[in-house]
Amino acid sequence: LDAVVMGSGTIRPTIYIDSIIENCTDVDKVVDRVIEIYESNINPSFDLDKILSRDFIAEHITIALQKTSDEDIVKKPAEFEGIEQYLLVQDKDFSYKLTRLALNTVGIDVTEAWDIAMDNLKAMTVFEPMATPIIEPAILVKLLLKVDDYMRNSLVIKLLIIFASCIGAIILASYVVKIARESNSLTYDLGESSNSYSDIFLTSFSEYESLANDLGIKKDLTANNFVTNYYLASFQDYDKCSEERYKLVNKVTLNDNELNINFKVYNKCGWCKKHSVLYLIELPKFNGDNPKINYTYDFENDIDCGNV
Repeated sequence: LDAVVMGSGTIRPTIYIDSIIENCTDVDKVVDRVIEIYESNINPSFDLDKILSRDFIAEHITIALQKTSDEDIVKKPAEFEGIEQYLLVQDKDFSYKLTRLALNTVGIDVTEAWDIAMDNLKAMTVFEPMATPIIEPAILVKLLLKVDDYMRNSLVIKLLIIFASCIGAIILASYVVKIARESNSLTYDLGESSNSYSDIFLTSFSEYESLANDLGIKKDLTANNFVTNYYLASFQDYDKCSEERYKLVNKVTLNDNELNINFKVYNKCGWCKKHSVLYLIELPKFNGDNPKINYTYDFENDIDCGNV
């Protein structure tokens, strides 16, 4: 991935420019877009004491892949030539690579850090079967080099796991690895409303800003979020008398121009006036027309409320 690091000081935005170059027709537009992203992130409101604390690092540390480099970070060789794995602290708004100095400062041993990171990675990993592909080694390497980008920016992470190899091809294990956690969406209670909202695909920061202004919600996303991602503005009903808490975005898949979204519902018996709740669901960028949306709901409690 090509990137530029701008500004000075302890925290400096790293802007990945591959997708910007693809979507801009000339150099001036690329430069304008990079400056726009930088200016929208020039004064991040980070609590340094918090994000550099032992508890925060232990909760958010994970493992990522990148090309072999000479960076002074905590890393080790991966199983593939030219690829290394490294320790990354990743929150929904930012990420940073760990150094041995940082670990020593918070009192975490390097071996312990790798163990914690692996446990965190396992905790947010779900395996699902899919058709077993056969892939050429050269193509595999190209896919692996994109894993770091997906680890940072995408709700769905496609990791290809090797079981065995044969002449001229590699037979891959048939699994798609997906991140499933609450931070894949932002939730806003719009209150009791008689308005009828329609789901909206947000493909640019300006579209998001317009929606946020119309609804009067806090602007938690920046232009940088839209460099590699789109968002779906999904409107759901919420009844605090019949639900213990807001619905949780449980699973999101995008296949063959169909977007499948599963919500987990924490249901109970009761009824009162419904609220409209907005979910901003992160999606990988897609080409062509907007996909068809299919919603499914899993209920936590198997209860019969009768006539309540």
